[in-house]
Amino acid sequence: MKRVLVIVVTHNGMHWLQRCLDSVYADADLYVWDNDSVDGSADFVTARYPAAKLIRSAENLGFSKPNNEGMKWALSHGYDYAYLLNQDAWLEAGALDKLVAAADAHPDFGLLSPLQMTDGYAGLDRQFAKALKRGGRHALDQVQPMFGPGPISGAGPGPVSVPPSGLQGISGGPGPGGKMGPRPNDAWTRSKGCDAGTKSGQSVPGGAENGDAGTKRVVSVPVPRVMAAHWLIPTSVIKRIGLFNEELFPLWGQDDDWCARLDFCGLKIGIVPEARAVHDRAYRKEEKETLVRRNYYTGSLVRLCDCRRPLWVKFLYVIPFTLVKAVKYRSWLPFKYFRTILDQLSLVKEHRQNVRART
Repeated sequence: MKRVLVIVVTHNGMHWLQRCLDSVYADADLYVWDNDSVDGSADFVTARYPAAKLIRSAENLGFSKPNNEGMKWALSHGYDYAYLLNQDAWLEAGALDKLVAAADAHPDFGLLSPLQMTDGYAGLDRQFAKALKRGGRHALDQVQPMFGPGPISGAGPGPVSVPPSGLQGISGGPGPGGKMGPRPNDAWTRSKGCDAGTKSGQSVPGGAENGDAGTKRVVSVPVPRVMAAHWLIPTSVIKRIGLFNEELFPLWGQDDDWCARLDFCGLKIGIVPEARAVHDRAYRKEEKETLVRRNYYTGSLVRLCDCRRPLWVKFLYVIPFTLVKAVKYRSWLPFKYFRTILDQLSLVKEHRQNVRART
C-alpha cells in the first residue's frame, strides 16, 4: 500500500476546513501548516484531527515555504506521494485512490490532478477549464462524457454522479452558446504526439490508459499545466525536480514554474477525469496593485525562469508585455515592477542554472 502525505496550508480557512480535511483524513496522513490564522483554524485541526501533523507559524509565510516544508517532511519520512491540497478544496470519495492508481501505472507523469469542479458541481473551476483547453481538443473530448451531450461550454446534465437540474456546462458558462474562453491548443497537442482529432472513448496517444484487455479506458490526459489546488506528486519526482523557489515565488507563480520545470525535464502533467474534486475558489474584487503583482510581475518572472527558451527571448517578450499591462490597468505599476524584475535577474539566472543542472 502506497503512503500518501496530504499537505494543506491554512490561513483563516474555517469556512472550508472541515470539508477539506474530512475528504482525505481517512485515506492518507495529514500535514497542516497554519499561517498565523486568527479564526481558530489551528485549534480546530488539533481537536478534530489528532493524528495530523500541525505546524503553527507565528507569521503568514505564503504558499511556497509551507508546502516546501511539507514536501521535505514527506521525503524524510518515506512517503511515496505528496498531495498538495488547497484549504478551499476537497476530494470526492475514492478520488485519491484513482489518482494513486494512475500514478503507479504511469511513472512518466510527474504530477496528476483530478477534475477540479466548482462547489455545487456547476462546472469546472475557471482556471482549470483554461488549463484543460490548452491541452487541446483531445483533452476536452475525454472530459465531455462526464457532462453528457452538448457543446463543451453549454449546459449539459453535469457530472454523471450529480443530479442534472440547473447545472452548467464544462466551463461554468451560461448555457448553449456560452463563452468558450481560450481556443483548444491543438498545436501543443501535436507537439506532444497526441492526435487533436481523437474522440471520446478512443485511445489518446501521449495519454495513459489502464484496464482489462479489450476494455481500454483513458485515465490520464496530458495537459501543459494545472493549478496546484490539487496535485498528486511522487516523492521521487520531488527529489528530481526540486522544491518551489521561495525567493522568486513566495505566494504566486510557483505552480506554473514547477510545471515548466517538469516539462523541461521530460515529465508529463496530467489530469484523471474520473477522479473528481472541488476547488471552491472565491472570485473577489481585488486591488489594482494585487492584480498587477500577480498577473504582470509574477507572470513575467515565470516566463523568464522558463528554461525551454533562451532568457533573452523571454526578456524580449516581457518588454512589450509591460506596456500592454500598463495600458490595461491604466497604471504606472508595471513599470515599477519591471525595475524590480531587472534587480532580480541574477536570481532568475541562478534558478535557470539549477533547473538545467537537474536534467
